Amino acid sequence: MPKLVIKLRSLLFHVLFYSYIVFSLLSLENCAKSGDDSSTADQLVRNKAAVVKLMLQEFDAQVFDCSTQNIFSKPVVVDTTLMSISRNGEEVYLNAQVNLSCTKKYFVRLRCSQDVLEQFNKTKSNNALLAAKFTRMDNEKLIANADSLDGSNPAINLGETVIFSGECLAIREIPSVVNAD
Repeated sequence: MPKLVIKLRSLLFHVLFYSYIVFSLLSLENCAKSGDDSSTADQLVRNKAAVVKLMLQEFDAQVFDCSTQNIFSKPVVVDTTLMSISRNGEEVYLNAQVNLSCTKKYFVRLRCSQDVLEQFNKTKSNNALLAAKFTRMDNEKLIANADSLDGSNPAINLGETVIFSGECLAIREIPSVVNAD
């Protein structure tokens, strides 16, 4: 009888041990498969696209790109890099560079309400989507005067720049990837 108990214990131990190993491997495989297989860059693009879609619906807007026509007819959603906030008396202006790969460089100078200023103050990065109504467009050819070692002041053509002015309707920080697990 004692030999039978020892054999049963040994058999039970082996069954439990191998069951634990199989269960662990299957669980680990399921954990790896349940996660999103896309890269962080892909997740950022999807998150950004979702925010753009919400802003387009909320403001009945269009996405601003290099070929956008009639930008003064309806609000636009612009992908920007925030540069600064400036004040002119009681008015607050948000200054940003538009993130587009165009032949011209685009910048915005938008008058902001107190609500938008509060949204700006809550941002943690300088990448944001702006909903705006443009009222003015200025084309500028930027030329920078540089110093040189020989004492001359050569002029450097920085290219054509477009500055849009108007009103900022909303600001949304581009969301980063957050693991929900």
